[in-house]
Amino acid sequence: MKKLSFLSILLIFIVALAACATPPVQPEPAPEVPPVTTPPVNETPVEDRTYTTPPFAFPIKGDYHEALAEAQEALHEKGDSQLFGLLIDNTAAWNDAIETYGFESAREGQTLNYGDAYFENYALLIVFADQSSSSIQYQFGKAEATDYLIDATLEQYLPEIGTTDIVMKGFVAGLEKETLYLPDGSPKPLNITQRTIPAVTDTPVDDLSIEDLRLGNLSVRLAALELDFRMAQKPERVETAQDGYEETRYYENGIEIMIIENEVFMISTDNPDYPTPRGLKVGDSLETLNTLYGEASIIETMENGNDLHSFDLSGEYHLFHAEIKDGTIVRLQVNLTM
Repeated sequence: MKKLSFLSILLIFIVALAACATPPVQPEPAPEVPPVTTPPVNETPVEDRTYTTPPFAFPIKGDYHEALAEAQEALHEKGDSQLFGLLIDNTAAWNDAIETYGFESAREGQTLNYGDAYFENYALLIVFADQSSSSIQYQFGKAEATDYLIDATLEQYLPEIGTTDIVMKGFVAGLEKETLYLPDGSPKPLNITQRTIPAVTDTPVDDLSIEDLRLGNLSVRLAALELDFRMAQKPERVETAQDGYEETRYYENGIEIMIIENEVFMISTDNPDYPTPRGLKVGDSLETLNTLYGEASIIETMENGNDLHSFDLSGEYHLFHAEIKDGTIVRLQVNLTM
């Protein structure tokens, strides 16, 4: 019995030594997880995602083009306000226009990459302004398809003193494709006109003119459709009043616009990118305001403690306002009167 016990103990000891000598079983390595990486950049240009849903319009520029100048001159013989344009409804035609006219965007950060995905439902209208002095400024008005034609307008703003250099300017507007063709499938004729807005420098400093009632590319009396093209974005919030008679739109870039009966009635902003025709902008000093517009017709203290400087048109209607805080303009507003 003792012998068996001794043998059993010896066997257990040998097994234990063998177990210690055997390396521990290593767990199977977990499957390698591929690192999270940024997808490789496609060498071909991606489609532009800034302005992809009409209506929109943005400026373009290019070098002087002789054939285009001849086409414009031929239209001028029919009427001084007629402008030349092209309707583009496919990628190949768009790329060809860019190469032919040497287009580039006149807006920082805006590319011209539109492809098949865009042209499936939409088209581009290129509107060429006159090839003229770079000091002449243009704003896109509107573009809409009627039963028989595509009607578009530009606004031309003349400076007091112009430069002599010649450049080509124009706009690209996005349109819904389904409205642009006649029953036989052919594109509707283009009717592109411009209206000229005179310089406001002849207006006495201490008086306003109707041309003063603009902030950036926005002006009172714009139709709602024209506003859509110029903003090229949907409002963040819309409030209605008077059973829909009044509509106030709030945009993420600091623009607030009231529309009454489908016409812009009031524009207000705290964005310095929307200057007045005289060059005043948010962030300027009270001294600059007085230099450009003279003394205010009335100064009121607002509920927030800021001062509101209001200016009148012909001594009767207060249509231009500057909110002042600590001697600095923090908001500008232009409006019509009831």
